[in-house]
Amino acid sequence: MNARKSSRGIARQSDTFRDEIVPVVARPFVKWPGGKRLLVPEILKLVPEDIKLYWEPFVGGGAVFFSIADQVGRALLWDSNKELMMAYEVVRDKVEELIEILQMHHGRHHRDSDYYYKVRQEHPSEDTKDTIVAARLIYLNKTGFNGLYRVNGSGKFNVPKGKYDNPSICDESNLRAVSRKLQTTILLSSDKPFNKVVQPSSGDLVYCDPPYHGTFTGYQAGGFGEQDQICLRNAALKWIQRGAQVIVSNNDTLFIRELYSDKDFFKITEVHAKRPINRNGKGRGAVPEIIISSNSQSGLEGRE
Repeated sequence: MNARKSSRGIARQSDTFRDEIVPVVARPFVKWPGGKRLLVPEILKLVPEDIKLYWEPFVGGGAVFFSIADQVGRALLWDSNKELMMAYEVVRDKVEELIEILQMHHGRHHRDSDYYYKVRQEHPSEDTKDTIVAARLIYLNKTGFNGLYRVNGSGKFNVPKGKYDNPSICDESNLRAVSRKLQTTILLSSDKPFNKVVQPSSGDLVYCDPPYHGTFTGYQAGGFGEQDQICLRNAALKWIQRGAQVIVSNNDTLFIRELYSDKDFFKITEVHAKRPINRNGKGRGAVPEIIISSNSQSGLEGRE
């Protein structure tokens, strides 16, 4: 027994050493509805070279953050989903303990065909250890139907089991790479609305990827309606007036275009992207989206 434990320990240390010698490019450690992996190249065209502080409310899987993490000295990431942000904190601060629990989930998942539903029906309480909560979220995300995250009106996860032969439940190298990238980040989830949390200054960059207008918003009980979209636009105006650069992605709808129609403040770029997470799981053609960016000619720093 001691020899077996020792060999596992040596293997784990070897994996960590290898990651340090050949750095792994950090990728999102969860799939998330509306993830921006396929849209990142278009968003990067609008990212300034110099970023004083990076703000990302609605961080979700964090595809944009991880794509620019090397050029960002400090970042503040926020999401209204408290379990998701707890998972970010655990990956940042307790990654080795998290990996051990995910390895346990991996073994039990392949031995017990009903294990997914057993884990799904366990609802963490405020007293549940943070590593347990984080590992549960990641496990369900990796093994649930089509990588979907959905909760019912009571806030309980209700996605059916996915049909995967060998899901990647514990990607140790990527988790360690993500942990390294998160070391200089501030991670927040609070009952305060995003516009009370995000307070950028001149030279900062704010990227917002809210639940899209006119689409599924069941990631979190309560949803994100048109009044929330208006609140986001109003916040974006204030951030621009403070001298921050702002980028917002959303659906290409008449409502959103009208919200951001003031060309003195906003520039709209049309893009098309495939949505990797959808209800039938088979993909679909590219759909029209827009990226709203602050007008570089606005010169409104200091005005309110």
